[in-house]
Amino acid sequence: MSAFCLAAIIGGAVTSPAQDFALEPFLQSATIDGPTGLLTIPTATVLDNKCYALAVHKYLVKVNFGLFSRLELGIRADVEQFRTDGSNDNRYLFHGKYRFVSEPDQPVSASLGFWDKDLYLSLDKHLVNFYDLYATTGVKLQENGRWRLMFGVAKVINNSEFIFDKAGGTYNIGYRMMFAQKIKLDLGLIDLQNYKHFGFDNLVFGINFSEPLW
Repeated sequence: MSAFCLAAIIGGAVTSPAQDFALEPFLQSATIDGPTGLLTIPTATVLDNKCYALAVHKYLVKVNFGLFSRLELGIRADVEQFRTDGSNDNRYLFHGKYRFVSEPDQPVSASLGFWDKDLYLSLDKHLVNFYDLYATTGVKLQENGRWRLMFGVAKVINNSEFIFDKAGGTYNIGYRMMFAQKIKLDLGLIDLQNYKHFGFDNLVFGINFSEPLW
């Protein structure tokens, strides 16, 4: 295992060092909302102990920390909120997840997490023998009592990751480029189902940075 800040490499079969190296840096990246994951949905992967990830997407700044090898905690700040005179709601939102199952001991990796007042379960699988895809599925229990299903797939090609994910009724696509081992550049389109009313709010762009604290 290299020094990248990951608790595990997701895989249904033993992966080669080359496969590990290709996938590993991308699994450190934060979602738009904050937790490590794909474009909009959290994965079961957590940051390793004593590692952190910093991400900026438009007006959102996120910092995640890995604790005790299975626990990840983080905070998201909405910079745009500070320019308004409205409510302080959603300026800061906290999240965390605990990975209670991981490979190679089990067929999948699994984490329980919270995002603000929502709870979720994420399951990951690296489909080594099926186009080498990285798949995530799960369910989110929202504050209003409704359930939302989550699903996403990602494919790493050279220094790029191509992402599709779905959260409830929203569809999203993303592209992540590894500019350096610690730095990833993000570009994405969210809420594809509203393509007739596309605007700046549907565009996602930003940067992910991750490394050990010491």
